[in-house]
Amino acid sequence: MTRRNLRRGVVIFTVWFLGVQGAVWADGPSLEERIRVLEVRLAKSEELQEKVANLERENDLLRSKVAALESVASKAPAGVGAPAVPEKRKPEPVLLDRIGAKLKVKGRWSGGFFKSGRRGSFHEGSFEVPEAKVLLSFEPDSINTAVMRMNFNNAAFNSVDYLYLDSKDFLPQLRDTPFTLESRIGRFKLQYGEETLSNNIVEGALVSNSAANATGTDEGAQLSGAIGKENPLKWYFSVTNGNSGTGSDNLTPKAYAGKLAYSPLAPLSLSGSVYHSGSLKTAASEFSFAGVTSRPAGADRWDRTLWEVDARWDFQKGKVIDPPAYTDSKAYIRAAFGQLYDDVGDVTAVSDREANYGYVETLCNFHPKWYGAFRYSLIDVRHGGSMTLNNAAGDSTRYDRYSIALGHRWSDKTIIKIGYDINVSDVVSGSDPADDLISAVVVSSF
Repeated sequence: MTRRNLRRGVVIFTVWFLGVQGAVWADGPSLEERIRVLEVRLAKSEELQEKVANLERENDLLRSKVAALESVASKAPAGVGAPAVPEKRKPEPVLLDRIGAKLKVKGRWSGGFFKSGRRGSFHEGSFEVPEAKVLLSFEPDSINTAVMRMNFNNAAFNSVDYLYLDSKDFLPQLRDTPFTLESRIGRFKLQYGEETLSNNIVEGALVSNSAANATGTDEGAQLSGAIGKENPLKWYFSVTNGNSGTGSDNLTPKAYAGKLAYSPLAPLSLSGSVYHSGSLKTAASEFSFAGVTSRPAGADRWDRTLWEVDARWDFQKGKVIDPPAYTDSKAYIRAAFGQLYDDVGDVTAVSDREANYGYVETLCNFHPKWYGAFRYSLIDVRHGGSMTLNNAAGDSTRYDRYSIALGHRWSDKTIIKIGYDINVSDVVSGSDPADDLISAVVVSSF
């Protein structure tokens, strides 16, 4: 609204107002009183017009300032002269993102068809999922790694078979020396022999393990390390409970395991291992030999001792040594020999158990996608003794296993295997159990 229109409106309003008041006061106060009232109101009207004029001048001044600011802003570079807007704070990463950066997941799986002889586990033929493991490792810092492995064999949640903490480089004094030191505490697989590192259907070159399959998992603590930088001597030493099952130890004596590994030549790898359970009283051992963990029948105390030496030669050695199923060497041959002693002490009515065992295994990558593997393994029970080996029917004095497999590398992580195992058992009485095994499986790791 312009100043002229505003004043015109004020005058019209004043005239109207005066006319109305005059009509109201026609029969009211005297003329002098009415004139005096009108003069007062006219003065107030003029004062009101002056205030309106002042407001219009202030409004015009504000408009000119706004126009000047808009003109400057349009000519200034981008971001200059604009009011500062606080930067929006970036949201903190969610908990899952922070954990995901430190959490690693690994696993392996296998499934297939198995057909055994009439005395074997799969005499009718059966589709199975014998191997399914998921391993979680969490690294809270650069020194420690917490590891948990869950067992889903046969499509069921069976147990948490590994649960331990690995620590490395925790002694700064060793960082510029030829020595390294690592520790492990919890429930873990014992370092004994070489087959134990891959004694499963996925990572092994064949479908089966050797006849003895000497291996153990226990609660305890382990120290390991290397001496030398270019071609180090590796060592392992552990102290564990010894008795079977999780939970508290049943006796004060502990189990001990030790291993040395060295490669004197580029294609040759050597190792030696020893294990002693300590006194187990009547409990079963955590260390399995051909599936046997229980005490000799009738013994009221016992302990278990094993030793083993291993050798491996790689032809046109590649970068990967283990697991054997994924090796990129042209071929390899490896062998192991060891002895078992189950000592029952001075009990004359019960005999000690002693056995020699070993295997010879070879693999050849005859094609980028195909390989063939063979293993011969045996257990020879000494001093006329006998044992129930690998759940075979009846006690045996000797057990031989001939294993052959053909593998097709479907991809870098997935292999199709066809295997055949011939098991020969010299039983104390009766005939050899018909437990040979034919298998066709798909295995994969991630």
